[in-house]
This record gives sequence, structure tokens and C-alpha cells, in this order.
Amino acid sequence: MSDSHVGETRAAVPAWLVGIWRRDNIELSGAPDFPVGPFETASVVWFQGRTRYADLRLPLGPVAPFSEEEAFGGRQHWADPRLRFGHELDRSGRLAEDEGDLELRGEVLVETGTFIHAGRPCRYVERWRRMTALAPAVEVHELLGGDGRIDGLCLRIEAERLLLRRCAGGVCARHDRVGSAVTIGALGDPGPPPGSGSGHEPAWRCIEAIDASRAGTDPASPRLSNAAHKEPK
Repeated sequence: MSDSHVGETRAAVPAWLVGIWRRDNIELSGAPDFPVGPFETASVVWFQGRTRYADLRLPLGPVAPFSEEEAFGGRQHWADPRLRFGHELDRSGRLAEDEGDLELRGEVLVETGTFIHAGRPCRYVERWRRMTALAPAVEVHELLGGDGRIDGLCLRIEAERLLLRRCAGGVCARHDRVGSAVTIGALGDPGPPPGSGSGHEPAWRCIEAIDASRAGTDPASPRLSNAAHKEPK
């Protein structure tokens, strides 16, 4: 096992965090132009593997702070209760990374942190709800460029898939159901997923494959506990 793989294993998120999460709402404080109280003006879905993640955000109406059209993903580092998110893929190009703290309160995952807005420190609270059962089946594929950077990520969790890939528009993304023609949400066209059998398929590599029957067997990863996550984008 290479040193880099050992490092990624140590930084992996706990097993209970793996799955698909959908944001219920976000709450911002610290600036007069923020909405008052919790609000939601976007469809926000977060796919979480053990060492990689992907996030897709699609506005539902008028654009509000931190609910803009966005797609990003990459590597992560877990240090309870904080999770640092690399933005190796980022459609907007605004962030290289971000981090935040997570706490599981019943069925709701609460993420808190700080960010800078208009030159002043502000605070956010994001509330997420699990869309999959504990210990789901997971496959994560990664596409590396010639310089070693991540050019594509594909996270398949149960029957849904989120594909991110560099494209002419920066980063394109598609959220769909495996084995069907149903597209749940998309930004641009990221091309076919790994294993599609297309004529000139790039060299995707599988970096995570978790069987649902064994996904929750890690004794070092509590199934229900406090944890940490990221800043709103």
C-alpha cells in the first residue's frame, strides 16, 4: 500500500457519514443583506464516499447567497469533528478548499462554520437529511489528468449517481438514476459515466467499492455520533 493511500485511509470519513444527503435549509448571520432565519432557494445534493465527495446545487428560483448554480468535489480530510473539503473540481473556481463542523442531531446532520462576506466574518448553519439507508452500496471512480490532477469523479451510491468532469464550461455535472434515462439534475454535459461501453472511454479507475452488506462493519467508525463538514458555497 502506497504512503498516499495510507494517508487517505486515515483521513477517511466515518462509515455512518457515507451516503446521499440533501440540504433541508441554510441559515446565515453576520451581514445585513442575508435572509432572516432558515431558508432554501436551491436543490442541493451531496454524495459522500469514504475519501471523495461531490456536490451539485441548482437554483429553484431567485438566486440567494450560497445557493447559486454550482458543482464541486474532490478529496477530503477528516479530523473529528471537522471535515476539510478539497475543491479539485469546482465549476465556479472560487474555492480551493473549505471546512466546517458536523453534528448529528437525530435524523438531521447540522453543519456549522464561518466564512468571509463583504470583508466581514460571518456564520452559516446548513441542515442536511440522509436520503439513503445507513451502510449503502458505494462505488467511486476517479479520472486523473496527465499532471495528476483530478479531471473527473463519479460517485454511485445505491441506485443514484453523480458525475463531475472537467469540460469547456469548467466543470460539468449530472445527477441521474443508474440503469434508466432519468436525469435528476445537470449542469452541462459531463459525458458518459465509467463503464458505459462508449468507443473512446477514458481511463477511469475505481478507488472505492463498498458492498452494502459490509459497509457498516468498521469498528472504528461510529454509526451514530458527532462529526464535521464544510462551508457553504
